[in-house]
Amino acid sequence: MFSVGLEESQKRHVSLPSVPPEILPMIIDFIYSGEVVIDKSTVQHLLIAADMLQLRELVTGCGEYLRKELHPSNALGIFRFAEAHNCSELAEEALEHAQANWNVVANGDELLDLPLPQLVTLLSSEQLKVESEAQVLYPALRWLEHDPACRRRHCFEVLSQIRLPLIAPQVLDEALKNVQDPSIAVALKTISVDMKTGRGALVGASGRAPCARAPLPAGGGGSCHDSTAHPPLSTDNILSSVLRFDLHKREWEEQAAMGIARIQPGVAALRGRVYAVGGEQGSQILANGEVYDPQTDKWSNIAPMKEARSEFGLTGVNGHLFAFGGWVGSDMGASVEEYDPLADQWALIGRMPEPRSEWASLILKSSITAMVNESSPVLILILLRTSGTCCGRGGGGELALPRAQSAASAIYEKD
Repeated sequence: MFSVGLEESQKRHVSLPSVPPEILPMIIDFIYSGEVVIDKSTVQHLLIAADMLQLRELVTGCGEYLRKELHPSNALGIFRFAEAHNCSELAEEALEHAQANWNVVANGDELLDLPLPQLVTLLSSEQLKVESEAQVLYPALRWLEHDPACRRRHCFEVLSQIRLPLIAPQVLDEALKNVQDPSIAVALKTISVDMKTGRGALVGASGRAPCARAPLPAGGGGSCHDSTAHPPLSTDNILSSVLRFDLHKREWEEQAAMGIARIQPGVAALRGRVYAVGGEQGSQILANGEVYDPQTDKWSNIAPMKEARSEFGLTGVNGHLFAFGGWVGSDMGASVEEYDPLADQWALIGRMPEPRSEWASLILKSSITAMVNESSPVLILILLRTSGTCCGRGGGGELALPRAQSAASAIYEKD
């Protein structure tokens, strides 16, 4: 400031409005002695002044003090403060603390003062520790209603960060009863109607992995028409039930339920058995799997995959299963795993050229071909050959219970 020709070098008095009078002597003492006493009343002012004067050692010391003071009640405040003063490591640690303690943070006052960009960062995060997506919906509505005059225009931008398909319609209806602002209520009501009808821009708008899914078993998935009453903060409405479609009777029959409820699993038939692997349960991506034997109508556990994944391709060929890509943690994956049923072992065997999710695969002349669901507006749910005739799109039978994010596989039985 005084040695590089700036305007202040020509003045007898220089104003430092961001530095309180009691802080400047502490800064000067630190410059000469390398020592300073940091406490709750001075740490923010010291860090601001040290950042302005490029005293990196003091900035680091203040950051260490704030790191030790992290608590769910102040994590968002420290996150905002650290971001404003380019303390990236402190900001990242404060954000992680808020995500890990979301149930406390979501009910605190600091959330209500959070600017929109930082709120979106939180709501869209894969790292939020929640039992159900309703625990993200309610804080989002609370933020919107804290200042409805200024925030109602952000309603759809905020709600688009929430995994709406994982929230039961009953939960949306219950939330609607508690909304006071008419404009926000209309937006939420529109979303609720869209969820029940399966239409609307926000029904599948979330860019995250949703954490969060012969006889024809159709396993798991989420039901949007379950008549059971659900508590607002613990319902993801995930099913473990399995249905079998009889091609002769043109009817669905209920089979033994899976051991674990899951949505968006990988499902494939191999050697007369059906495998259901991975997927999601609540906000957790799964690595475990199960195998169904139609002769005994029983499910058995198999070894877990090397990487937990959902929305991935699973195919059986040459006596082995192959798992491709999907959502692996918070990112789309490109890894490929092979399962040996005889050894009950998975092994990572390679990577695809590009990460993929929400896709399917098929066997074509003993080769595995990828079919990317996102690029095709039409999804053929069932396509199998019986007696030389091709039957597509379910063959005419209706499910007794509508379901979404489920999976299907086919087993050919000899007469």
